[in-house]
Amino acid sequence: MTFYIGIILLCFGGYICGINVYCSHIRYAIHRQRGKDRDEFTSPSGVPFVGSLLVIIALFILQNNIALYIGLFLLLIDTSGPLWFLGTTIYYELIKKEKG
Repeated sequence: MTFYIGIILLCFGGYICGINVYCSHIRYAIHRQRGKDRDEFTSPSGVPFVGSLLVIIALFILQNNIALYIGLFLLLIDTSGPLWFLGTTIYYELIKKEKG
């Protein structure tokens, strides 16, 4: 039973991670491909941390190699997740220290 719960959490978390990637990158590229201007683009927010949290919980439940690889991939592409938050925070802090 816990295996199925883990699979459901991994799938649902992966779906939310996919929505976050779509909202962050793919939607803007489609907007520009249609020939629309940057000023016309409105960026919807994804669902921050939720997808990554569900994937992490699923990884603790499943504990096998295939789920680990899939989960790590989902965590890396989730632009509203904690890895991207930490990465961009560290990046901007390093730039801020270099410039001023």
